[in-house]
Amino acid sequence: MNASTLICEALNQPPSPFPPETRLDSMPGFDSLALVGIVVRVESQIDRELTEAEMERLLTVQDVADLLGG
Repeated sequence: MNASTLICEALNQPPSPFPPETRLDSMPGFDSLALVGIVVRVESQIDRELTEAEMERLLTVQDVADLLGG
């Protein structure tokens, strides 16, 4: 799963590509609950828990992509 798809699922939005530099907090529907959804989905995809430092660095679409391995 790519970062944009994962983020759209967490935001309950239809699939849409986002530029890598798009800030998560600028997306429609983004709030703390959506961030939790993103974290849970990333953890499920990479099959491990994120560290606190990794969670704090989740600011952009590229940050999510980097954790997903691409």
